[in-house]
Amino acid sequence: MKKRPYIIHILLGVVCALSLALPAWAQTGGVQGQVFVRLPDGSKKPAANVLVEFYRLDVKGYYKVKTNKSGRFAHIGLPYGRYAIVLSGEGLNPYYEYNVRIPPGPPIEKTFELIPGSGQRLTLEQIKQYQAQGAQQQALSPEEQQKRLEEALKKQEEQRKKAERDKEMIKHFEAGKQLASAEQYDEAINEYKLALEASPDHPQLYVIMGKMAEAYFNQGVKRNNSGQRQLATQSFALAAETAKKAIDMIPPEKASEKPPYIKLYAQAMAVSARFDNSKLDQAVAAYRQLLEAQTSPEEKRQTKIEIAKLYNDTGRSEEAIATYKEILQEDPKNADALFGLGLALAASPDPKSYPEAIKTLERFVKQVSKDQSKADKVAEAKSVIAALKEYIKQQK
Repeated sequence: MKKRPYIIHILLGVVCALSLALPAWAQTGGVQGQVFVRLPDGSKKPAANVLVEFYRLDVKGYYKVKTNKSGRFAHIGLPYGRYAIVLSGEGLNPYYEYNVRIPPGPPIEKTFELIPGSGQRLTLEQIKQYQAQGAQQQALSPEEQQKRLEEALKKQEEQRKKAERDKEMIKHFEAGKQLASAEQYDEAINEYKLALEASPDHPQLYVIMGKMAEAYFNQGVKRNNSGQRQLATQSFALAAETAKKAIDMIPPEKASEKPPYIKLYAQAMAVSARFDNSKLDQAVAAYRQLLEAQTSPEEKRQTKIEIAKLYNDTGRSEEAIATYKEILQEDPKNADALFGLGLALAASPDPKSYPEAIKTLERFVKQVSKDQSKADKVAEAKSVIAALKEYIKQQK
């Protein structure tokens, strides 16, 4: 009876030894198998040197192995759990299976078939993205899985190339803006053209077109100021043409962005019309388009003033007078309209308008006499008043 405790002690020791040994075997598993390449004629052959990667999904873990000449692979001693098994090789389309359960115990057997392709290697992040998009690779046949992967990889490659094109576009666009700021308009325009060519399908090309139209306009101003009238005319025409293209590119949902582009187009057309009166109606139509796009009453009045000035500058005094009077009906104290109306009346071929011109210009002078910013206009108005009074005096 005294020996029983000793026997029990021995048995307990054996049990403990066994319990300590079990986890080392029971908590690991493995995967082994073979990888084939399916050829276009339907035959298949072992795929050597294929990378087989194991990404653990339940906790962080990563393991890998390559196939031998017979396409065989084996990885023993993997912690049991859920995995993404990913295969890739040179000249082959990648393939994966997601959420594969590797149980404890002997290795599970897997057979894979790959097809010739890009040779790309998938990352776990890409695979998770495909899963989130509902690819559900495990529910598909190997052929469908390959097709889905091929489509996804093609789309990804297209996105990568587009990102590169957009990066190139931005580089040239920023260079163009810097050159334009330095008044190097020829070089700026070339950079804007390169930006357009870099990413011709970008949804915001109208922004680049607008900047290029602005550069053409400023180029025209610079050329005109240096006496290059013919070249200036070409620049303003190109500014109008480019701005019009920008307007046409703006999608309906971005219609609120149109006014600055329409304004630039109208301004370019107005300058062109001052060089060539045959373009006057087209320029006025551009300003009318701007009026429709504008919402602020003040902006609308300013646009009407630009229309009236354009009429006056191109010898259409009657239209100028009518437009200025329309503005003054809305805003009787509008100084710019008073000044413009006085000059338009003074430019009229009918001398009967001269008294009204004098009266209008005198109202202008009285209203702004203390405004130093309008000193030059006041001086001009006084000069016109004096000339008109002298003419009337001589006629009497």
